[in-house]
Parts: sequence; C-alpha cells; structure tokens
Amino acid sequence: MRELNEGMEKVKNQIEKAHNPTPIHKQVITAHDLKELGDNEQIVIHHPLITGIILKIRKEFKVETMLNIPVVFYGEKYVIEDSGDKVFPQHEVLFNEEEMVAYVEKLLSCKNKELLYYLRSLARKELEVGNVIEFEDGKKGVIVIPEGFIGRNPMFVPLKKDGTKSNHKPRYIYANDSFKKINEELEG
Repeated sequence: MRELNEGMEKVKNQIEKAHNPTPIHKQVITAHDLKELGDNEQIVIHHPLITGIILKIRKEFKVETMLNIPVVFYGEKYVIEDSGDKVFPQHEVLFNEEEMVAYVEKLLSCKNKELLYYLRSLARKELEVGNVIEFEDGKKGVIVIPEGFIGRNPMFVPLKKDGTKSNHKPRYIYANDSFKKINEELEG
C-alpha cells in the first residue's frame, strides 16, 4: 500500500511539473535551445519593446489516464503563450523548432501589442503577410498588415482579375468566412 501511495505521489509531482515547468530565461532562442529543452522546462523571454509582455515556450504535453493512473505524454512540437492575454494566454498553434524560432522572432520585432496580437491571429489561421487566399466565391485577396488601427482579425486586400492588388482598404476575415490559402505569395 505504501508503494502505491509513493507511486501516486510521483505521478502527481510529474503532472504538477508539466503544468508548472522550470523557467530558463533567454533574450532570443535558437533551434538548438529548443532541442535542448527538457520536458519540465520552459524558455521565458521578456519582450524587449513591449513592457509587460513575457513569452513562454515549452514542449506540448497531454495528460491521459491509463489503468486509472494519470500519465504525462510529451510531444515533438512546441507551444507558446504570452502574458498579455489573461483569458487565452496560449497561442492555439503547435510549431516545430524552425517554425517556433521564426514565429518568436516575428513576435519580438513587434513594436506594440496590437501588432503582436494581429500576428498571433494570423498564425492561428496558418497565414502570413503576403499569402494569397481564395474565398468560396472565387475572389482572391492578399494578407496585409493594415496601417493605423490593427484589429485582432486577419485582414486582406482584394486582388484584381489580373492578380494585382486593388486600391480598396483592407478588409477583415471573419470567423465564418471560408477560404483556402494559395501557395503563391504577393510581395508589397
């Protein structure tokens, strides 16, 4: 019975460590840093330009019950969360090492929270600035960073029939808008 209690205590500690990993403070990250990251560790980066924004990167994990015992499984991908969003701090995207390094570099280059959240919303829809998208009705647009006010929804500029940008103002992509990303990218 004592061994069973000790085993359950180990499992509880393992789950607690998964939810509260040991912080490793960095200013930038590399793919090597991510490969060296332990299961119960996270990389913590204070945003250099936006006061109060802290990025935390760790391995993805899930807790499953096997034979009525919770077990922690770690994956090969990485998750990121930021301190700016108290309701949903975790970004809803999983990345490999190279993708995570590129994503963090973009986030660290943001000059304000609005741009940071805009890039976060693009990542959630697996979009990047310059991607060409096509809606169900056949109309196309290019993803842009709007000037002035930046909302949290991705924005696009419609394309003319010849494939060039129109002179319209950027438009929002809403949650119920159905589109697909086309492999081509439009610069400028």
